[in-house]
Amino acid sequence: MRYSIIAALFAANSLGAQQAAQAPHWIVPPGFEVSVFAENVPNARDMALGPRGTVFVRSMQAGKVHAVVDTDGDHKADRVVLIASGLDMPNGVAFRNGALYVATTSQILRYDDIENHLDAPPTPVVVRDSLPNPKTGHTWKFIAFGPDSLLYMSVGAPCNICESPPMVSAILRMRPDGSNLEVFAEGVRNSVGFDWHPVTHELWFTDNGRDMMGDDVPNDELNVAWKQGLHFGFPYCHQGDVADPQFGAQRACATTEPPAQKLGAHVAAIGFTFYTGKMFPASYKNAAIIAQHGSWNRSSPSGYRVMVARTDGRRVTSYEPLLEGFLPEPRSSVPGGWGAPAAALGRPADVLQLPDGSILVSDDKANRLLRISYRGGITPSDTGVMSENLTSSRDGTIYFGSMAKGTIYRALPGAAVATPWIVGSTAGLTRVLGVLADDKSNTLWVCQNATDGRDGKPVTGTTALRTFNLKSGAAKGTYPLPANAGVCNDIAVSSDGTAYVSESFRGRIHRLKPGASQLEVWASDSSFAVIDGIAVLADGAVYANDFTSGKLYRVPVNADGSAGAVVQIETSVPFARPDGLRSVGPRTLLQAEGQGRVSELTISGTRAEVRVLKDGLPRATGVTVVGDSAFVLVDLTRAVAVPYSKPSP
Repeated sequence: MRYSIIAALFAANSLGAQQAAQAPHWIVPPGFEVSVFAENVPNARDMALGPRGTVFVRSMQAGKVHAVVDTDGDHKADRVVLIASGLDMPNGVAFRNGALYVATTSQILRYDDIENHLDAPPTPVVVRDSLPNPKTGHTWKFIAFGPDSLLYMSVGAPCNICESPPMVSAILRMRPDGSNLEVFAEGVRNSVGFDWHPVTHELWFTDNGRDMMGDDVPNDELNVAWKQGLHFGFPYCHQGDVADPQFGAQRACATTEPPAQKLGAHVAAIGFTFYTGKMFPASYKNAAIIAQHGSWNRSSPSGYRVMVARTDGRRVTSYEPLLEGFLPEPRSSVPGGWGAPAAALGRPADVLQLPDGSILVSDDKANRLLRISYRGGITPSDTGVMSENLTSSRDGTIYFGSMAKGTIYRALPGAAVATPWIVGSTAGLTRVLGVLADDKSNTLWVCQNATDGRDGKPVTGTTALRTFNLKSGAAKGTYPLPANAGVCNDIAVSSDGTAYVSESFRGRIHRLKPGASQLEVWASDSSFAVIDGIAVLADGAVYANDFTSGKLYRVPVNADGSAGAVVQIETSVPFARPDGLRSVGPRTLLQAEGQGRVSELTISGTRAEVRVLKDGLPRATGVTVVGDSAFVLVDLTRAVAVPYSKPSP
């Protein structure tokens, strides 16, 4: 028996190590994005926010508390500072009047004026000593300050299932100085998260159900303690309607408070918060956002995700995922039991709303904080910008060009507004059309154009391909098109670093080889009446569309690098004013059309199967992909999010 247990654990750990090598593929609703806010936060669990924006994170198993600081406001932590160490399973953290409160198994500590002393934390004040149940079972404590300015604390059961002594398996409350400790709610097996409803100001809390009753019973619970003195069932009744086989005869379920929502069996629902921000869509207002840490004793895994429970008064009106991807794919290969946490790519533990309305999710397995943001649309901060194209870098930053101002606008990951980054008048940029972010070479490629001298104004600027440092915005190079050129429209870059530029109204494609000092005409064809969008696929060929004819073409690249014969690609549906074109897979393109459509094009030989992602958009001219959303430039003014997942390689 001992050998079989060791062998099973070894197999689970081995499989877990293989699956954990996968990078998470985050799954969120359309318009939402996930980014890493902080790394190297050991065993990151409960979080609290200081008034200066410092995120305090406790590390229960590590016995530490850290301060996570985003100094420059770019939504990425600049510092992770150790505040305390050597603590006995610190779990709860709370903030009040400049002081950080930390709950260990037996004490509540207070670190005064902590944000002014991150690098030299003060000696903590012991607020209360000798807390209930410091040694057995669920000894960790969760704490939070209520709207009544009292400090609330959970005390978990000393067992899987048993009758508990006084002030155990309960939620207690006390004054901020630790005095007047009293019971607020009873029959609570193991709550590791609570918050007060923004409208009713009633206490809601998660509670983990008992083990060893099977895969599907009992559910974890989301409960409402709408007044003091309610009993929530443990150990007599579970999930509001299941009598315990050992203790159920002693108290009927009808005499206990039922949950507002059954959260799922063994999901380990722990940290949660009510959403009160303005970033997310209105349907998220007052919703409970709940971290499910994930099962360890179920034959197939459950949990390992972040859920949303929308509320109306004391009712939950809907319950659905917000963030998934903590388990490797395929899900069917993930083992049950202890193999599930071993294989998991992460385990969400707590959620915290930031002042901008985004949500942090702590991950105690991957030692990181994730940030969930929403941008259903992105708009440049100025008026009269006239953006014709957009692009995105690997980290989710989105860049807009400006025909009217020549400025490059940039929206950082999660931002809903793009602000001036490379100013046209300073950089000598005029009439910007195509823009392309190239992470591989750390380059932002830009198509700029001379003004046309209408209304007596002099011709200014140069029609040229420009390059800028993708991180700093510093100018790198200028590559003019030939004299009397048409319009520098769009750019594509091949795997070897060669840049291709479409020139509208002259029917040409230009090429800039790596290290070259000037462009050269690479392909010219009468079919390219108004060549527009351009992209390169895994076959090495250059694909381009024509705005006026609505045709799509392929130009092969010969072994010597020269252009092969132009081939028209048959399309399963006709195009109308095709514009921005982006490669998103080995043989897949995304295309924006001026008629108001964004489509996925899958190339097979000389045919493209067209799948319409969204129709009815006003004047779509550009498209780029960030996460599971395609951002489509419409009306030359803003980008809107359309649900889209890139095809598998």
